[in-house]
Amino acid sequence: MENNLQLSDELNIRRLIKKTTIKFKLDSSYKQKILINRIDASEGIRTEECGTNASVIAKYEGIRKDMIALQRNFLKKPGLIADGRDMGTVVFPDSKIKVFLTADINVRAKRRYKELKEKGINVSLTAILRDMETRDKQDRERKHGPLAMTHDSIIVDSTNKSIDIVVSEILNYHEKIY
Repeated sequence: MENNLQLSDELNIRRLIKKTTIKFKLDSSYKQKILINRIDASEGIRTEECGTNASVIAKYEGIRKDMIALQRNFLKKPGLIADGRDMGTVVFPDSKIKVFLTADINVRAKRRYKELKEKGINVSLTAILRDMETRDKQDRERKHGPLAMTHDSIIVDSTNKSIDIVVSEILNYHEKIY
């Protein structure tokens, strides 16, 4: 987006990926920061526009291959927690614990709406819901690395659960394995 590339410009997006560095860093309050080419992109990559654009370019096999290579370099001992729609199926298929986190789409849309409103962003709940439906459909139907659950994933439905309860369920599962 910052380089004003067209989402259909696979060649130049791939060139950009090859010269991109991504680092994770904790700030003084232990909040994770994501640095892309040394610039804090922690908030920017979580915008609706960025998510929508990621879903659009994820259909290109070459871009996916380049991003997977970049993402796999994040894995360091003792391990990592990665979130994303293809982390357990494509990027880290050998992960010991895979969580397929789900929730009713209306609940997801309301959560996202609340999150954006709290940041002072003027949004429409209807538009968020429509965008989520479109992105979910695109991601499920894409040819390369579609949104799917692996046979060894655990399903955690967060529809009627707080973050603390969801985290507790995942940690309990982890404790059973280890």
